[in-house]
Amino acid sequence: MCMNITVIDKYATNNLAEFQQQNGFGFNINTLPDLPPNNTDSTDVFIIDCSTARQPDFHLTRELRSKHRCGIILIGQQKTPEDLIVALEMGADEYLAQPINYRELSARVRNLGRWSRLSLDAETQQTPKISYFAGWQLDLVRHVLKSPEGHLTKLPKNEFTLLTTLLNNRNQLMPREALLNELYHRDWHPSDRTIDMLIGRLRKKLNDYSKENALINTVYGVGYLFADKTDD
Repeated sequence: MCMNITVIDKYATNNLAEFQQQNGFGFNINTLPDLPPNNTDSTDVFIIDCSTARQPDFHLTRELRSKHRCGIILIGQQKTPEDLIVALEMGADEYLAQPINYRELSARVRNLGRWSRLSLDAETQQTPKISYFAGWQLDLVRHVLKSPEGHLTKLPKNEFTLLTTLLNNRNQLMPREALLNELYHRDWHPSDRTIDMLIGRLRKKLNDYSKENALINTVYGVGYLFADKTDD
């Protein structure tokens, strides 16, 4: 089945014209100047093109993530470590910069679109499976985190994958290299703060700030350890 891509280009620069004209990747591509209506069930991946602006539109990314569960790729003018971190914090799944390698873009679109469809199929076809830890519940089908007080939080793909990886390796030290490879299938280097940033987001959602009873423990210079003995 052909994947549906929505490109948001508020500056009408049409920088992805080549991607559209030479689309041999099996995508239906629609371009809009601004956020789409709420009903976008047919969209598998959004691409936000801010490559001609001085700064990427992180607010647009955050607003889109708050309304939609599809994959989001943000394209900026340049890829700095700070821009990457903020893009992920605002809810983007991927951050790319010009010049765009269209083969790489198509691969990332396909990966995100496949995950989006599998997630939707799981929600509509499967009985919920729950992972329990320290009074919390993680719905492994719907990717929803439930607090001990009953508050529900929908986790983006990268946060869900990171948390499930930690849960599947409870009380085991997980090096940053292993976590980064699990999430993004790339090697880690000392200046890469992607995993640290995602850990910070998970700690905030888990209210995990107690050093004495922390769930996610930092092993400085190595990685992280999820300290919990609760069985599913």
